Amino acid sequence: MRKVLLRGLLSPLWICVLSCTLASPALAKVGCGRGKTRAPRICKGAKLDVRGCCKIRNLKKRKKRKPGGTNSSWFSSWLPKSLSFREFSGVGLKADFYNSSQGADRSLGIAARTGILGLIGWGGVGSVNYRFNSQMISGHVGMDAYLMFFGLQLALAWQVDQQRNQSDHGINYGFKLMLPTSSPMFITIGGQIYTEAPTEFFVNYSVFTSL
Repeated sequence: MRKVLLRGLLSPLWICVLSCTLASPALAKVGCGRGKTRAPRICKGAKLDVRGCCKIRNLKKRKKRKPGGTNSSWFSSWLPKSLSFREFSGVGLKADFYNSSQGADRSLGIAARTGILGLIGWGGVGSVNYRFNSQMISGHVGMDAYLMFFGLQLALAWQVDQQRNQSDHGINYGFKLMLPTSSPMFITIGGQIYTEAPTEFFVNYSVFTSL
């Protein structure tokens, strides 16, 4: 009777059951391995292996990157869109009023500019215009710089007198006000000093469209 009972206890089935019972606490202490975890929040509703582990799910969603590069930073977020940094190249129309010792004059012409517009701006400017009273062709080529809406201009001024067949050149300088819109506008108040012609005061208005 004892031999039969002993054989029953030592049978393969009982050995397997006993081994699994003894090994289960040890398995619980073993790590889950790479890419798995026992965290209840992650494993909730997931399929578990014999160790009670599940595959790690990526719970964090990737944040979409906002377009605009540095223009979308916190520094530019409080600025008006019209003052955002942007490269600008365009042509436009201009109207001028001149006053000198020879009298007043008006003109219309075309202008061009290229550079950077924004909180701090700079670039190159140029114009060609026709003066109605004196029947002269004049213009300027130079640079300007801005801080927000206000700027300064320094350029080379020139004029051609068609009646006398003479030309002259000098220095153009002025204080500028920029009106930042989709088609930027500029108002310039300044003067022009020539080598031969008298010094003149001028007021200029110009509006540009981007190329």
